[in-house]
Amino acid sequence: LFESGMYDYNKMSDYVNVHKITSINCTPSGFYPLVDYNERTNFSRLITLKHIFLGGESINCKKLKPLVKSINFKGEIINTYGPTEC
Repeated sequence: LFESGMYDYNKMSDYVNVHKITSINCTPSGFYPLVDYNERTNFSRLITLKHIFLGGESINCKKLKPLVKSINFKGEIINTYGPTEC
């Protein structure tokens, strides 16, 4: 996504917001830092996300709780981790 090849959660958050991204598909461990980074702004830059697909590893619901409880999150989190990964 970015030239550096490194995760920059500020840039990722801006990209989601500016381009009105509605879906994201990644591993839970790749998504948790985005949740942590955006918690301080009550997820205002992730407001357009409607479908969050998490797979490849089990989900730690506790790490997603701040997002799910936020008044700015109106989407759904879909668990795509299944028997193939087990």
